[in-house]
Amino acid sequence: ELYVSRNGRHVPPFADLATAATNIQAALDLAMDGSTVWLDDGVFPIPETLLLCRPVVLKSLHGKESTTLDGMGERSIIQLWNPQARLEGVRIAHGSGIWGGGISALGGGQIANSSIVSNTAPQGGGIYALGTTCITNCDIAFNASDHGGGGIQIQGGEIANCQIAHNVGNS
Repeated sequence: ELYVSRNGRHVPPFADLATAATNIQAALDLAMDGSTVWLDDGVFPIPETLLLCRPVVLKSLHGKESTTLDGMGERSIIQLWNPQARLEGVRIAHGSGIWGGGISALGGGQIANSSIVSNTAPQGGGIYALGTTCITNCDIAFNASDHGGGGIQIQGGEIANCQIAHNVGNS
């Protein structure tokens, strides 16, 4: 298990909140297959799109009400490139990209118990998903797309028990 906190000391291997990474991508890069990267409470500005390429879980300690990944209106927040990658219990907000303003699940993966809000993209304002992507127990709202899928644009995969409302998308 690895930890990320804005108040951490950024001492690898990021084994607790005191020595936690201050950069989410640094923890993801160090995580081995099957690891969980725990996010502390707070708002994490995302300076570059996060890449989740291996079968790793990225999860908040206290749920989507406590942890926000903020794209600052400048970039897509996270890309999932592995069908066994999992994003859980976070709020994804203010992302802007071409394929998924908040999340691009280009290699499948799982998105669970999260809020995807106020993101924009030409394709999939909140989420753009391909393949075996599984989206469960998420709130997807106030996202926008110029071409399709204001909240979600999905090709293959599954959506279950999600609240999808107040999104805008043209086709």
